[in-house]
Amino acid sequence: MSRLWIVILVGVVAYGLAAWAHAADTDNSPTPEQYQQYAEAHTGDAARGRTLFFSERLPCTMCHNIGQPGEVGPNLAGVGLRRNREQLIAKLLHPSGDVTSGYRRVRIALKYGGLVNGLLRAETPTAIQVRSDDGTTWIPRSDVATVVQLPGTPMPDDVYDGLSTREFADLIAFLSSQRS
Repeated sequence: MSRLWIVILVGVVAYGLAAWAHAADTDNSPTPEQYQQYAEAHTGDAARGRTLFFSERLPCTMCHNIGQPGEVGPNLAGVGLRRNREQLIAKLLHPSGDVTSGYRRVRIALKYGGLVNGLLRAETPTAIQVRSDDGTTWIPRSDVATVVQLPGTPMPDDVYDGLSTREFADLIAFLSSQRS
């Protein structure tokens, strides 16, 4: 092999390694703080946000509906009246920080064996309503040994991952526009 080819080969390998190392060291994903700062400074486009909300890129409609209760997540109709823009930003960036009533995760140990994991929907003096994979059911308190609240929510902590800061602001604009 000639010296020229060796020099070219070494140069190509060195360039490739340098490019790979640079790519590995740079993560172009915005931080939660960058999403927050951008969304606070830019109003976003509600129409683009609507497209994102209903797209397959985000799992929003797997749990949430607008106008009807979702199977797992709250109905988002009127969310723009119930939460201000800053609260919506915080909720998307930190979903486990403020869990809406009826959507707290629980584990119920039954007196006669068995566990029920699900979302605590309602409580009365005589029963607890839980939404689990098997559907919604009322469990008589007389059958309950313990109820443990589990941390977090079913909503992914990184639901915004893969969005640009502009797209995040668009999603916030769409949610803010839900006022009926």
